[in-house]
Amino acid sequence: MYEHTDVLKALNVSKAEELLKEIKGKTPLFVCTIATTETAKIPGISAAGQNPEFTDLTPPADMEFLYYGRCRCISGVPVTPDGIPTPAIITRAAINLSNIPMLVVDGGSRVCRIILMSSNSLS
Repeated sequence: MYEHTDVLKALNVSKAEELLKEIKGKTPLFVCTIATTETAKIPGISAAGQNPEFTDLTPPADMEFLYYGRCRCISGVPVTPDGIPTPAIITRAAINLSNIPMLVVDGGSRVCRIILMSSNSLS
């Protein structure tokens, strides 16, 4: 019998059903740890930032966008070298629609604009 659900259970259906029972009724929390690495500055390695020099600003700019709805440390939003805008746009929409609380933790960002930030809902 087909049962409608918003969750796609793949590979291990019984484990997925156990997890769904365990988390049912609990409040989710979106936790995002931001960091940078020198490896990401090697051209062609990372899509974080319009160019290697911009890479250090991408994590804090993404989190500023998630929290404030706009970036404060850069103009616009972070883009890839190909000009594709940050996935933070989709993440912000999902967090807003689901009203999930958010916590941002600095796990090694070179440009530390945000150390710790939380929100019960984004406006």
